[in-house]
Amino acid sequence: ARRRWRWRWRLRLRLRLRLPSVRYRTVICRLPLHTCSLFAVDVVPPGALALMTLPKLSAAAESPRTLVFVVSCEHAGKRIPTAYRHLFVGQGALLASHRGYDRGALTMARYLSAGLAAPLVCSTVSRLLIDLNRSLHHRQVFSGMSRAASAEQQLEIITRHYLPYRARLESWVRAACNRDAMVVHVSSHSFTPILNGLKREADIGLLFDPKRRGEARLCRAWQAQLAQQAPALRVRRNYPYEGANDGLTRYLRQRFAEDAYIGIELEINQSLVMAGGPRWPALRQTLVRTLGYACAEAFHSVANATPHPQESPDAASRRFQHAVHPPANHGDDFQPEYSLVPGFGRDRA
Repeated sequence: ARRRWRWRWRLRLRLRLRLPSVRYRTVICRLPLHTCSLFAVDVVPPGALALMTLPKLSAAAESPRTLVFVVSCEHAGKRIPTAYRHLFVGQGALLASHRGYDRGALTMARYLSAGLAAPLVCSTVSRLLIDLNRSLHHRQVFSGMSRAASAEQQLEIITRHYLPYRARLESWVRAACNRDAMVVHVSSHSFTPILNGLKREADIGLLFDPKRRGEARLCRAWQAQLAQQAPALRVRRNYPYEGANDGLTRYLRQRFAEDAYIGIELEINQSLVMAGGPRWPALRQTLVRTLGYACAEAFHSVANATPHPQESPDAASRRFQHAVHPPANHGDDFQPEYSLVPGFGRDRA
């Protein structure tokens, strides 16, 4: 009966499938449902599906200067799977704090994914269970609560939550690199305005490896565009953390060449998120628009990506997206889907 239910569930997904067939090839994940408890479906907007999509690049992507965007969010939520909730009894306030998740990072990641027509890989499991942005040898990969778990449970956490996330994101990057495309990976994060009694003196942080010229060039151009279009924002590079420190982007830099992979961590001050009002949506729009300008400035050989002198930022951003991701003709009501790690549904325990 369970097997029949699973196949009916997959059939319903196939019937509801509405992803564009021109630019994406969609694959239904066949992993057993009980092994897929990390990535919550509720991070997807209504009507979207949690499916694995592999890039099916067009002929234009054969150029080595074609840009392909990937967006990730490692600290998107504060959820603890049922099997490990006994480790976090009485820790609700801690899970809801900046130590449990990055407030506003998922919203920003969704906006980047939609604006850049890029796949979004994210996890809503709390970083206090396991930090996906740390190497396994790092002393903070497990929090004090998860270190109290048995060795078998820690191994289970790694194999069910940590390794699949990294492997899926790496597969996206590798698929694009195999087509000689340049991947721009934006990892969405946020930081608490005050840490250990010290106030952070920035609104936006752009983290990168200074030894990688493409990353340094893109972050300089992005900072310059933000200074021009949003001069009130305090934008700093490699602040409040060093971009070359241990993290997911560093892991991917060790696996892909400098001219094939660009990894940027976007850090947003949580005070801007919590302030509410129109400023937070305006900031999201500004970040996406200025990233388009920065890529056009940093990588001149992308066809038609350079802004015209008399062109508005919105028009340049739209033309830049056409140059990097030529849109398929799906009608005026077409909306891009969000692409997540496949098949990872709600915790079923």
